[in-house]
Amino acid sequence: MFKPYSYTKKYPFDLKDTLSRADVRKLSVYHWISSVLIIIGLYLLVGRVLYPIALIHAEASNSHPIIDPLGSVQALSIDKQEEDMFSFKELNYSFREGQQKALEPRENIPDRFYLTIPKLDIYDAIIETNAETLDPADMLGHYHNSCLPDEDCNVFIYGHSTHKWVKNKYETGDYTAIFSRLDELEYGDELFINFNNKEYRYIVDSSIIRKPEDVDPLAQPYPKSIGSHESTIELFTCAPAGSTKYRLSIIAKQID
Repeated sequence: MFKPYSYTKKYPFDLKDTLSRADVRKLSVYHWISSVLIIIGLYLLVGRVLYPIALIHAEASNSHPIIDPLGSVQALSIDKQEEDMFSFKELNYSFREGQQKALEPRENIPDRFYLTIPKLDIYDAIIETNAETLDPADMLGHYHNSCLPDEDCNVFIYGHSTHKWVKNKYETGDYTAIFSRLDELEYGDELFINFNNKEYRYIVDSSIIRKPEDVDPLAQPYPKSIGSHESTIELFTCAPAGSTKYRLSIIAKQID
């Protein structure tokens, strides 16, 4: 009797039979390593990027910046093409006619002075006096026309920040990560300025998180009381580290 023929594909070998135990162990190790790398990547993405951005956004939304005694100022609109670029374009006050104060003639103003923050392992970092660039990649910038350490007003110093795991190479002339840990400073931490071979000591007093358009580098961080002036220093960078969405200012008062 005729029987229909059925075709069954037969493999000449089984893949498992061709692998030695050593090869199987290697594949298991590779799978384990891949899983660990995926977990680490997810942790860095969520814990080091998304969570800090969400936290800073929440803090900035609920915080009130220190009152500017000069009153409200015209906001500087940032070009959409520059929103994701690391820059301090908001510090360019050329759009304010008549707002810049004239530099008073002074003698013995050094081209550079120096900043030390022991808690952040920063020692004698170079600051360019009346910096001409808003991209302080080679040294920190002292904002043009803001006060100097031997004056009774606010010294405005700005510097770059990036992700905290990036090594700070300021000692080799690379200042692109020098302020990445600026948010770690707390009330009472010390910092020092060496200006004209004289040391000025400051104690951290407060911090402010603002939108870029709300920053005024020529404003005093605290209102002046009658007959009294505050000698302060303001350290300024982007926040959170690795993002350009907000700006962080650390305010420290000079201690005699």
